Amino acid sequence: MASGSIYRSAAGRDLVRRWCGEQLDGWDVPHERTVVGAAGAQTHVASAGTGGLTGLRLPPGLLAASAARFLRPAPRSSARLLRAMLAPGHEPGERLVEWMTLAARHSRSGGAPGRAALPAKPVTRTVFTGEHDVFLPPKRLGAAVTRTLGVELRVLPGAGHLVVEEAPDRPAAPVDGGTR
Repeated sequence: MASGSIYRSAAGRDLVRRWCGEQLDGWDVPHERTVVGAAGAQTHVASAGTGGLTGLRLPPGLLAASAARFLRPAPRSSARLLRAMLAPGHEPGERLVEWMTLAARHSRSGGAPGRAALPAKPVTRTVFTGEHDVFLPPKRLGAAVTRTLGVELRVLPGAGHLVVEEAPDRPAAPVDGGTR
């Protein structure tokens, strides 16, 4: 593998890509797959939504991770990290634990890839975060979302960092009538 690759090996890259493709192939929500560039890296995005909203479902392997999980990637350490990302009272699903373990075994943490080159087609943008998100807290994220995208941040009550996992059908029910 090239030195700039996030994958530890070509076989690991293929395994991760195949797993993601199988998950998207089995997803019963109508969606569109796109590849966008971010600081020279290709990022796969699955977009879904109706009523003018576009929801992005990104695999959590872009997410912050604990050192222990990368040193000894195992379902137990992945589940522990996921519990920290979820709102109180939520447990990580088996599929998500499987993904986090797969990503830790076969990729390196690359940090944020930088600003993505978004497609030219106009889209309605809606940004959600969970009320209990400790990685992107609503109070800190709100101003950046408004400044960068020109929309107000919407906050989902009872959700943590993994909103699409915890509340996949709730983007229509944000706190305070939609803004915060």
